[in-house]
Amino acid sequence: MRVVESISIAVFCAILLGACAGGKSPSSTSDSSTAGSESSRDGSASDESVSGTSAASTGNAADAMRKIPEKERNLDEAETARKEQLIAKVLDPARFRTAKWQDRPTVPAAYAIAKKHPDILERLFCYCGCDLTERHVTLLDCFTDSDEHGASCSECIDEAFLADQLFRDGATMARIQQIVDEQFCPKYPFAPSERTKTYKTYLTAKRLYTSSTEPICGAKFSGE
Repeated sequence: MRVVESISIAVFCAILLGACAGGKSPSSTSDSSTAGSESSRDGSASDESVSGTSAASTGNAADAMRKIPEKERNLDEAETARKEQLIAKVLDPARFRTAKWQDRPTVPAAYAIAKKHPDILERLFCYCGCDLTERHVTLLDCFTDSDEHGASCSECIDEAFLADQLFRDGATMARIQQIVDEQFCPKYPFAPSERTKTYKTYLTAKRLYTSSTEPICGAKFSGE
């Protein structure tokens, strides 16, 4: 009986010594397993949180697009397409960067402005008289004309430069029209009685501002 008890005690001690040598106890093994499980759950929760944030962001962008009225979106797209068409009509500024034009750097610069702001120049009246001589309707026509009218006309160039400067200063389209009219209308080379239907259309349909004092076009003929 004593022999059996001695063997049992020896076996128990061996088991206990083995556990101590590994630095673990039954309780620590259980704790480690629990911690690992919790860590795994935390990682899953984190992934779900990131995924949820990404989905929410995408959803917000989609909601923002839906809030823009379809009519308004279509209008923006139509305006962009139309501007691209106008840009294509303007003569390439590189055409005027040759030896022939080297002493007139303002020429390619003016055509570059027309390429950049065709929608602005299209809303301006050109006061050089080309509405009569060239049948032009707007200032933009001066820079789309295959005869290179804009390259040979200092007033066309000056109007384009002024419009570009006003735009960069933050002026509205109405204000740009008003300042251009005030500065260039007096230079109109024809008598008021010779004003074309094109000019009258600009005054009644295209001009965006109203003024109590109208600039005198064709100032040198003002006595007429």
